Amino acid sequence: MATPPPIGSYKIKVDGQWDIADLQQFSESLLEAYSFLYHVVGDGRTSLPLRDTKFVMFEFEPDFDIVPWGRFFYEEIPPEQRIKIKAFAYSSPGVIEIAAILGVVALVARVVRAWVRTGDSILELLGKIDKYREQRRRANLRRERTAQEEAINLQQGRDFVFELGKSLGFTQESCNTLLEVAGGPLGALRLLVAVARQGQRLAELQQQGKLVFAEATTNQRQLPSSRTVRKRPPRRKKDEE
Repeated sequence: MATPPPIGSYKIKVDGQWDIADLQQFSESLLEAYSFLYHVVGDGRTSLPLRDTKFVMFEFEPDFDIVPWGRFFYEEIPPEQRIKIKAFAYSSPGVIEIAAILGVVALVARVVRAWVRTGDSILELLGKIDKYREQRRRANLRRERTAQEEAINLQQGRDFVFELGKSLGFTQESCNTLLEVAGGPLGALRLLVAVARQGQRLAELQQQGKLVFAEATTNQRQLPSSRTVRKRPPRRKKDEE
């Protein structure tokens, strides 16, 4: 049985200018980005066969956009590996401290920082990917694609996975893992686009000066496993006279 990934403590700096809509945007987008990425770099490869879900199996699901996929994936994460709020000091400056799998949080943070640095180029790339997916949808309706053309088209999708993954802060290894767990380039591309959209919403808050996603490293404090029970040493009795 695989060892569960360690839970760490990660701090997000915040200021005191939030309204209730900002808090909703933050929590929803962090939950969804974490949920998608957990099944790529977390322990989800054994708990949920990503390639067998409708998310990656059905390329042109009519009501795909209204399905709460992030919530679905989050509920598949074991409770002890979900995001927990350890502290929330709302002031200027303030901090939100969360407990979560650091490897997943680190990738979320990289996605957010990528948007802050190169948001325009990411938007341009997402536009190209939207056109690619629309062309696939139309060709699928007309059924006008030979096996050779489909192979070329899938290779284009694979190229998009690495291009978008790299722009969002993924490593070559992470992109390869994503292709494996998603069952190919189409599912991997769909997941990357979903992560990119949530990262964009978090980056908007950072660009407004309302929070800061710092780089998560192995230096972040790891927390003891919830399964570990700390035993106190027995109390020593006073010597009888």
